[in-house]
Amino acid sequence: MKAKPLQLDALTPQLKNQYAGALVFGTDVSRIYELSHKIQKLILPNADAFSLVVLNSSQLKTTPFLATDEANTPNLMGDRRFIWIKDANNISDEVIRHFCHNRQTNAFLLISCDNLPKNSALRVEAESNPEFVAFACYPPENNELAFFIKDFTTQKGFQISPDAMEYLIQNTSNNLTILKSELEKIATYNHDKKTITLPVIQLLTGDGTVQVDSFIQMVANQQIHLAIPFIQKLQQQGEQLVTILRALARYFDLLLEGKSMIQQGENVISVSDKLLKPAQFRLKQPLQKQLTLWPYKQLILAHHLFLNAEIQMKTNTLSQNLILQKCLLDIHIK
Repeated sequence: MKAKPLQLDALTPQLKNQYAGALVFGTDVSRIYELSHKIQKLILPNADAFSLVVLNSSQLKTTPFLATDEANTPNLMGDRRFIWIKDANNISDEVIRHFCHNRQTNAFLLISCDNLPKNSALRVEAESNPEFVAFACYPPENNELAFFIKDFTTQKGFQISPDAMEYLIQNTSNNLTILKSELEKIATYNHDKKTITLPVIQLLTGDGTVQVDSFIQMVANQQIHLAIPFIQKLQQQGEQLVTILRALARYFDLLLEGKSMIQQGENVISVSDKLLKPAQFRLKQPLQKQLTLWPYKQLILAHHLFLNAEIQMKTNTLSQNLILQKCLLDIHIK
């Protein structure tokens, strides 16, 4: 079955009682990470060394059906087993079929990986298998963000005007993580459950996102000497560096998409018109300039460096500030 990340709550009963497993894949690394951990918490609220089994694709090379073996291994603590195969782009689709047909317990299999093409055997199997659900994690579109806002405000018992909703989406750079943070702030403020209007949104969101956008533009304009000192300023005003990194990565992915369109014969003006929404008209000239500044190979490098930096921020003992600084230096030096 195919599904989107926002459908997780609606699918919770089936995940707990019907499905044997789930595949989580896509280009949005942060959404893959968050959704995978949410699924684990749903299926296995209290994980321990006996109930949570983490595997990788290299282990499956020597033992192709290790996931099934782990599912059928008795758990001495009596809890449900949760088998998680990480970085699974290269595993066979047979892993899913064998698991579904041969598991003798209620064990759950989660497979997480990077983006998979539509004709990927693993993706096709997960989307068509009645015992599996495949979650595609891509950067959210405006309509998905609007649905998320409506759902959030309904749960909190208030409404938001259409122009306020549009402003909120644009002012959070179409970033779901930043949007969640702003909505929580609004819900805390709106204890009277009044309809949130555009002036209220503008008052509550302040200039935090504007500051983040300024930082992103410094990096995109190759003003590294200005960007690095700005990191501390962002931290001092309470910004989360991992959130800033994600916003920066999304903007550079936009540049990468634009550069690819130019290589296919489109001109810079046409590309900026296609990539930017009407409310982003102020970015047109900067984007056009940046598309001439960055070579295609350097944008590919930036994409990988941002992914690695986010992983390091979650697992490394170095400070997030240092990780981000090193990432920016590596992008501009190489």
